[in-house]
Amino acid sequence: MVGLRVAVCALAVCFVAAAADQKHLRISTSDHVVVDMAANSMETDSSPSTTIVHLKGSVEIRMRWADGSPERMVMHADAADFHEDTGQVEARGNVTMTPVKEAEPEEKSGS
Repeated sequence: MVGLRVAVCALAVCFVAAAADQKHLRISTSDHVVVDMAANSMETDSSPSTTIVHLKGSVEIRMRWADGSPERMVMHADAADFHEDTGQVEARGNVTMTPVKEAEPEEKSGS
């Protein structure tokens, strides 16, 4: 198995948040990382070997370890592409990445 292989079909949950009108996607990787993504628009490009999620508008990507670790990362960007096979994120425009501890309140950058 390759490092950050993603169990896409069984572990992905996609829903629309009524309050924010943003699209949300949660993916759990085989390396015990949970990736939560939110954006104004979200599209996927699939091939037999990989799926790329294209996020646009108020992008937020949260990565946390499913083993109970309180540490996680939060990324904000204008747009991003998430490669499900590798876990690689290509973020564009006003990109910030912040480490967050579980016990600390989470705030969006620029607040």
